[in-house]
Amino acid sequence: MTSHSATYAWAKLLVGTLQQAGASEVVICPGSRSTPLAWAALTASRLNAHSLVDERSAAYFALGQAKATGRPTAVICTSGTAAANCLPAAVEATASRTPLLLITADRPPELQQCGANQTIDQTRLFGAHCRHFVDLGLPDGSPVALRALQRKMAQAVHEARWPVGGAVHVNAPFRKPLEPPLASSIDATVREADALLARGSIRIRPPDSQPCPVGVTEIADACRGAHHGLLSCGGLDPWQALDPQVLVEFLRVTDFSLVCDAGSQVRFALPEELRSTTCDGFDLALRSAAFRGQAAVDVVVHVGAPRVSIQWEAFLRAQPDVRQLVITPGGWPDPSHTAHVLMVADPNLALSAISDQVQTRPSPPSEPAADARRAWRARLMEANDVVWQVADARPSDGVLSETVAIRAVIDAAPAGSVLALGNSLPIREADLVCRASNRELAVWSQRGASGIDGVLSSAAGSAQAFGRPTTLLVGDVSFLHDLGGLWAARRLAVPFVIVVLNNDGGRIFEHLPLAEVASANPEVFDYWLTPHGLDLTQAAALFRCPAERPADVAGIRAALARGHARPGPTLVEIRVPSSSARAELGLISRQVEDQLAALCGRWRAVFPGDPTP
Repeated sequence: MTSHSATYAWAKLLVGTLQQAGASEVVICPGSRSTPLAWAALTASRLNAHSLVDERSAAYFALGQAKATGRPTAVICTSGTAAANCLPAAVEATASRTPLLLITADRPPELQQCGANQTIDQTRLFGAHCRHFVDLGLPDGSPVALRALQRKMAQAVHEARWPVGGAVHVNAPFRKPLEPPLASSIDATVREADALLARGSIRIRPPDSQPCPVGVTEIADACRGAHHGLLSCGGLDPWQALDPQVLVEFLRVTDFSLVCDAGSQVRFALPEELRSTTCDGFDLALRSAAFRGQAAVDVVVHVGAPRVSIQWEAFLRAQPDVRQLVITPGGWPDPSHTAHVLMVADPNLALSAISDQVQTRPSPPSEPAADARRAWRARLMEANDVVWQVADARPSDGVLSETVAIRAVIDAAPAGSVLALGNSLPIREADLVCRASNRELAVWSQRGASGIDGVLSSAAGSAQAFGRPTTLLVGDVSFLHDLGGLWAARRLAVPFVIVVLNNDGGRIFEHLPLAEVASANPEVFDYWLTPHGLDLTQAAALFRCPAERPADVAGIRAALARGHARPGPTLVEIRVPSSSARAELGLISRQVEDQLAALCGRWRAVFPGDPTP
């Protein structure tokens, strides 16, 4: 029988080792079986504790904190289905390489497989979606067991962070009694745990992610030999952001052009020196068949996660001769199956090393002239200007369309704040219709598994960890999927403005081939669109959250200004016509096609026989 004192010492050592190994935040869900863990966390001197009711929301809140900081947050929950609710966040954490610790209390062995209440098999509950699993077994007060527990928890934190981040599951069974013992009951077991904490847990020193010298040389040689090169920046979490001066130097020595995702940490924090070399309308340009026919890129250096753009992947697949060289801090970001080199390294260190080699290695006889590369870049920027002339010239007819609303929201986000972009349409539309800027916005997104679930909770966790005003732009279906996120955000000390684009359903499906097939049978299509007809401000009232519903661009700006002037959550519901995104993006694409077709025709007349854009 486990002693009362051993349970207390076990939980105290477990939580204390978490903190010593690098975890500073813990999210606690209510439950009886997890009482020893919760009590230990709440009495730990250097752990910040957060209380959330819903385990699914709590796990996403913790995930959001980790995405903001790069450090693991721990979730403590009770046994049974409570633990199972952490699965979606575990999937996202491992897919996005985000450190997350899921600590689930469990029933003892004698209560397993006998119909005992709140008891399920929690062994490897999250399957392949965890980087590491450990079942601690029942508390044991022996010195060797306590030392082993300390090692296992230090190892769990390490496994959540290296070689790449991800979810780690720690299962901790307990017998009753679960409450802490009286002070008079504390014995040598607790003193042994205290001594181990005083000594400190093992300090793990993983190697630095230095770039491979052979890979650096290979990529540098490809850059030197490029006629038409692009630096492509995909999604990175804010703590992984590229150093602006590293970007400036790489583009200076290579004469490449820059294309960057909304979630790249570059799009809305663009150094002024790169404005003339950044093709922020490239994805809209790729919607033009004339432009695609002329775009003969030969080298792409890609950094970070895969691009949001569907057009980008199709573009790469259509060019068998392009050399794609991928630099990633972890994972395998090559969904188009076109990469020639994949180098796992810190992107800043890798780009710096490549820049140095481009400048110092002897020039090959066949190296393209810098003037020719710059002439090609000038034509690319000319096409970029045409794209934005079309996109910026949308007439204002008094109807608040989806793309107009998205631009207004992002323009109204305070400089230096956090911009959180929900999945499905919001991040794609931001990527298509929002120009690059130098407003130092840190961009939060959840693109590991790219689900629409848990977005409010996770963004709230990021807002808490950042400690900066945050604007979340999310679709209505995603909002409805995570109403518990309003509870998670209720105690935030920073402004957290939740902007919901209410187009009455999942309008992403109107952009897919299914829409053409289902157009003759709209009742069937509703099973995908899921129109709801709800007044979303009523949800805000339930959680005592201020809410507004602006009707025009000026109203959006005013609503966001008011939301960012007060701490805690504010809901801004923007109602737009159901199919406005599809209609407006279709019109913009057709106008871009017409203008770029004319431009490419002029290029062919001036540069006969040159296939470049």
